[in-house]
Amino acid sequence: MKCIAVDMGGKCIKEPRCSFCYVGDIHENLWATSDAIDALHDNWPSATIAMEYSGYNLAWWLDVLCYYNETPTITMTTMPQCVTPALCGAIKAHGWSAISISYNSEVCRSVAEWVLAAKIARHAGLSVGCNFLLEAPFEPFVARDILTNADQLNILSMKPTGELSQAELGQLEAIIEEEYKRYTQVTVDNCLGVQLGLIDGCRRGKDFVHVLCDGTIEDCCFKGGCHLYG
Repeated sequence: MKCIAVDMGGKCIKEPRCSFCYVGDIHENLWATSDAIDALHDNWPSATIAMEYSGYNLAWWLDVLCYYNETPTITMTTMPQCVTPALCGAIKAHGWSAISISYNSEVCRSVAEWVLAAKIARHAGLSVGCNFLLEAPFEPFVARDILTNADQLNILSMKPTGELSQAELGQLEAIIEEEYKRYTQVTVDNCLGVQLGLIDGCRRGKDFVHVLCDGTIEDCCFKGGCHLYG
């Protein structure tokens, strides 16, 4: 197991929610979520715990996870609107190592907004990733200002299906090699990795799992929506 992704809560500061949000009307149960993390950590103690922050329950999770210290690695994924000096200082002080800031049309108004959030995180001593969500119509371009302010570019497949045409895959592969890798480290998610021929098959439940805010453990948060799921 490489990554245990965890919803930090069922509420979100963004209203309305993003069209691709999978949380829905799940009843929040933070204690059950914490118990699920403990059970997974017992089985895979070296897995990264990636906390997904939408604006609520930060203090609770900082307290609950403090006994992990820096083992395993704890990171945060969030949107630019949530990134403040106080947030970044708090998670750094509690041993969280990195923050990945989302970049897509529904949570980020401009390149400048993303860059400002990245600079705040860097100032706090955090490593910064950019979670770039591919969207329809297909446009794989990421501004150079983002690439030069990100320690890593994480390219995520568009939902609900995540499926790209051969022409789109060729375009994406070319821009990764010719542009993105000139400025930063690049990763792709499991769905894209399969389509690009980098991974033999879907690794849900093997390389990664997702803990929902009610404590439910899912092998893939998008489940039947992904064209690889089945």
